[in-house]
Amino acid sequence: MQDLLRYLTEAALNDAGHEVKAYSIGLDVLGRSSDFDPNSDSIVRVQVGRLRKHLVYYYLTSGRNDPLRLSLPRGTYALEVLTADPDQIADDASEAPSPADLSSKSLAPPQSHSLGTRALVAFSPFSVVQGSENDAALAAEVEADLRVHVAKIDGISVTQTGVTKQDPDLFVNGSLRTVGNRTRVHLELLGPTMETIWGGNITEETSDDPFASQDALLQNLVMELRLRIINAVRAPLSNVPIETLTAWEKYMVSVFAPDRRPNSQAFEQNCVSLLEQAVEDAPDDARVHAALAEKYAYLMNVDPRKDTTEAAEKAEVFVRRANDLDPNSSDVLFNTSLYHWHRGNVPLALNATRRTLELEPFHPLARLHKLCFPFVDRLPDTSLIEEIKAFETRFARDNAARWIALSWITQFYLNRSEYDHAVEFGYLTQETASTPETRMRLAAALVQVGRNEDAQDQIESYLEFWPNLDPAHYASTVIPRRFGTGMVGRELERIYFSLARVVSAKTHLKVIHTGAPNVTKQSR
Repeated sequence: MQDLLRYLTEAALNDAGHEVKAYSIGLDVLGRSSDFDPNSDSIVRVQVGRLRKHLVYYYLTSGRNDPLRLSLPRGTYALEVLTADPDQIADDASEAPSPADLSSKSLAPPQSHSLGTRALVAFSPFSVVQGSENDAALAAEVEADLRVHVAKIDGISVTQTGVTKQDPDLFVNGSLRTVGNRTRVHLELLGPTMETIWGGNITEETSDDPFASQDALLQNLVMELRLRIINAVRAPLSNVPIETLTAWEKYMVSVFAPDRRPNSQAFEQNCVSLLEQAVEDAPDDARVHAALAEKYAYLMNVDPRKDTTEAAEKAEVFVRRANDLDPNSSDVLFNTSLYHWHRGNVPLALNATRRTLELEPFHPLARLHKLCFPFVDRLPDTSLIEEIKAFETRFARDNAARWIALSWITQFYLNRSEYDHAVEFGYLTQETASTPETRMRLAAALVQVGRNEDAQDQIESYLEFWPNLDPAHYASTVIPRRFGTGMVGRELERIYFSLARVVSAKTHLKVIHTGAPNVTKQSR
């Protein structure tokens, strides 16, 4: 490793860093023969990846106060010299994993305002199926990279099996196999007694840029695993008596994350109550404040009785408090982005989304929202919809993250007035998860294709779970709030009012035109 660092440093000092190739490293540093082929032998990529991680961890530990830092960006062999930001050099920085043995330490990024509890996920070394020595090195690097990225999830600590005396909450096993130009990783997520929660394969084709291929593989692994870990951590908590839940457990049960739990007005209100209790239990924790702000803002859109000035003021207080307490938490920032989206401030939502990705680059929902938020009030190109479809296909069919992608596809088909497609993807969304907004979105599209009875059934069957569901409130208040009053906003307002009129004939909802924005009242 020292020889490699010395070689790259000398090249950088001679302004020849960008001229360094994998072939020359193989011959000059790693002792490969003249017939060395970097495309079939990954030794250079593996060793450079290890050096990159060693540099990162050095500057987290003994080198954290160094004013100058060496960086080795992915996709290049050219070292860069960076000047450290003095504000980021903390004299009391928490001890990070040892750079001498990156694979043997628990990873838990320090947080300034923690609920005091974290779930521990233990990784086993990835095995190799009919592989070479290089495949074994690649498997080790992929497992280490995956562990580092999972450790970036708020509330999650990671370790390797057998390293800590603490009993892990979850286990991750994996195996790697390379066949031709394809690398396949088989992942398993196991419970505390080693019961299988999920298992699946993630495959990536090797491109001319091995760094890009490995990054793409890692990205897909993290995105597939992230929500599964969160939902696996909180699933057992649903069966625990509420009075025994800690503040952290109340947060985990209530915070937004797509899953298959029944969605209802009572369920969401219970989440609000739990988060309000968590705020009392942990008044200085940023995450519970941000989650509560998101819940208030969401309910204001889907329950007209919650859409009050008092609720708006409370939500704003909570989101401000969250960002004052901890502006560098990915959970805080993501829930802040959702709050601003619910309240119709897309620029602030997009900014919080981008900051989320700075902290957690492979956060699947943040990546999707970064793609979609800029186009909420526009007619999106078909290329954007195709990009979202490609994003959706990255996930296994049972991954709840698909629901968010499918709902955005439905929304953008509505924006484009392509109602047949909106119906198609609206039904696909319902197969994964159902919320008041996805239900109304599908019903609005059904009305536009002349399927009024199907639209009525969609809303009527949902009133059992959301008795205050009101398409006219959504049309008059939420559409202008979120989508503006431009061409797209006006057309969406029209189709939701059409839905409200169709539904009123069967559900005893009365659409009242007042001369001001239309409102809906429940007839008694």
